[in-house]
Amino acid sequence: FQLALTNDEKIYGGGQRALPLNRVGYQLKLYNNPWYGYANGADNLNYSVPYFQSSKGYGLLFNNGSKGYVDIGKQQKNVFEYGAVSGELNCFVFLGNSQQQLLKNYYASTGVQPMLPKWAAGNFLSRFGYLNEVQAKQIAAGMRQQQIPFDAIIFDLFWFGDSIKNTLGNLDWVNKKAWPNPQKMIADFKASNVQTILITEPFILEGTKNYEAGKQYLAVNDQLQPYRLTNFYFGYGGIVDVFRNDSKDWFWSFYQKQMNENGVTGWWGDLGEPENHPADAKHQLRDKGFQRLFGADEIHNLY
Repeated sequence: FQLALTNDEKIYGGGQRALPLNRVGYQLKLYNNPWYGYANGADNLNYSVPYFQSSKGYGLLFNNGSKGYVDIGKQQKNVFEYGAVSGELNCFVFLGNSQQQLLKNYYASTGVQPMLPKWAAGNFLSRFGYLNEVQAKQIAAGMRQQQIPFDAIIFDLFWFGDSIKNTLGNLDWVNKKAWPNPQKMIADFKASNVQTILITEPFILEGTKNYEAGKQYLAVNDQLQPYRLTNFYFGYGGIVDVFRNDSKDWFWSFYQKQMNENGVTGWWGDLGEPENHPADAKHQLRDKGFQRLFGADEIHNLY
């Protein structure tokens, strides 16, 4: 897809980038991707959004979740070019007399998220990470002593294991010495009007509490066997195939358990770009009416 631009036209959008707001002169990947330790000039941060808005009163939304790119006058001056590895060339055009009107029309098409609870706009207590209940409560007490208000506390990955590596997929408080009674701890925080947020990742690693039971819900290879990630910082394992209803239900059951039994209020969906998603991993979209396997690049930005 190509579109002619004018000499004085400015193009905005495309998602998270450490770039000038005007994207003219850049080629941008449409591929959700983490970038640790980034600085100015990082052109492909966590979430790409295939919506672009012109200073000339129009916006373009490319309705395709596969790996793609836009070239905004970099290779060819005054030419906007879009391409993707798979899927339809499906573009919505929005018109408006102002940038605000364009955004309003865009939101009217995509919809907006529900209003968040008031506490979600507050101050969160967070670090990498709390190693046990005693430490978390001590730091919370110190905040109160210094009269620094906070509305929630975030438990990073040590809530489900003692190590950074080889623990994604436990999805439970496995160290009973460090976390003897999560339900009471969370209730104590809530009694002080502090909500509890847990981190999770869509990866289930070998050797964790749920790997054997979860293998059937993971992305697969060409032989329909669980796809094995072997070049992943956190360990060997697989990625949940969230495009399958049974996989979603299985994964969601762990969230429900923590909310219903322990009183967890919020969630941090970590590594959900997803961070490690090799092109030869395959996903099953039969619940959406497709019988063939889909390569990771074809649905990466929908994940």
